[in-house]
Amino acid sequence: METEEKIEQPTPKPERKKNFFLKHLWDFVLLGTLLIGTASVYIGRAIVNSKDSNKDIVATVLFEGNKMEILDSAGKNRNPINLADINEYEEIEIQGRHTTLTIALKHNSICVKESGCPGQECVHEGWVSKANHPIVCAHNGIYIEVETSSWSDIIQG
Repeated sequence: METEEKIEQPTPKPERKKNFFLKHLWDFVLLGTLLIGTASVYIGRAIVNSKDSNKDIVATVLFEGNKMEILDSAGKNRNPINLADINEYEEIEIQGRHTTLTIALKHNSICVKESGCPGQECVHEGWVSKANHPIVCAHNGIYIEVETSSWSDIIQG
């Protein structure tokens, strides 16, 4: 009798599955990059905005498109008004087209405190301390323009 020799086939090794993290490695790298980028933008804006006390905020009062004359106690025109130089609360009365407006000033801020206009939108604007945020009293033809030399306000608009 012939002996049959059995040739054993090598058993295939079980396929090893990739770890979840290794399978999605580039997804995690992209997500981490986006998170770090977003966080750095917010941290950068916070640092720039923390330096706002050093900026010069200037308010210009216009009557029907022309710069008004606002006189100080020495008789000198102080329009545009440098709001960074104001240390104490102050009020100024301005004659508009129909009624008188009372403008209030404090350090780095300006507002219309009282106005005889019917809608009172200028009064409801409140205190303005950001650049490119005007106060308008259309009834009286008054436009208060707030500007600054700070790069953060120029970029933010």
